[in-house]
Amino acid sequence: AFLLGLGGLFFDTAATAYLPDLLGRHPAHLERANSRLRGAQTAMSGFAGPPAGSVLLALGRAVPLLADAVSFLLSALLVRSLPAMPRPVPEVRESLLRQARAGASYVFRDRLLLGLALRPAVGNIAFLAVETVLALFAHDRLGIDTYGFGLLLTAEATGGLLGAGIASYLGRRLGTGTALTCTAAVEGLAIL
Repeated sequence: AFLLGLGGLFFDTAATAYLPDLLGRHPAHLERANSRLRGAQTAMSGFAGPPAGSVLLALGRAVPLLADAVSFLLSALLVRSLPAMPRPVPEVRESLLRQARAGASYVFRDRLLLGLALRPAVGNIAFLAVETVLALFAHDRLGIDTYGFGLLLTAEATGGLLGAGIASYLGRRLGTGTALTCTAAVEGLAIL
């Protein structure tokens, strides 16, 4: 589970970082692509994944694991088919620590980048803290059965899809920084 989570972390980071190279650096294109990427991830993990997993488990205990392995192989082949981007050759090779300091310094000086970095980090910590105990809380304290818990997760995924659908609009209407702040506040209230 740890390695799967670690791999997911690297994949999500790489997918988001690859978008500017794939689409160019036009802000409107990136906002739309990021919201579509997150929306597709929410739809697959919240709507398609659980029913598909249940059907596969009904076929046999090993079937979901085999299907997961095949999906990773297919994903690797699809990622391999993406166009290769030429990497700029650095003129002077700096140490990794110096590069990390320079990158962190750049992010901390730019309020938008800092918000884009901190908002998901804090949000993910809070979200994962809730998600780890949600099933027990829902069952033991709220008396929600398995069916009700499935409905709760479906509502959660629906909210994620709606958020992905209006992300570009909110960014244009409120500005990216304000939209990030407002959505963090709404997410915090929803968690409570």
